[in-house]
Amino acid sequence: MFFKNTRLRAIESVMRFTGGGIFKRIDENRELLELLQRESPEFLQKHPWVNLWIEAQDEFFTELAKAAQMQDPQGHEPRPYVDSTVVSALRMNRKQA
Repeated sequence: MFFKNTRLRAIESVMRFTGGGIFKRIDENRELLELLQRESPEFLQKHPWVNLWIEAQDEFFTELAKAAQMQDPQGHEPRPYVDSTVVSALRMNRKQA
């Protein structure tokens, strides 16, 4: 039991403090997608899997924070996830196939 609690505390510490914490990672991941959408939409159209990588990272980080029952730090919530039209188009194509 002691080992399990120690491991969980270590994981929580990493999620809270390493690299600014899990919510900083979520926010920066979303910021990267916004930057690519704004500054290089042709890159995203040419390489649509990049959208999917970023989306998968967002989903992983978000679900990890939920599973750990972590709360967004007040005043420092991650920006909302902006779904890319390229990703949306890929999803539509997959559903129709």
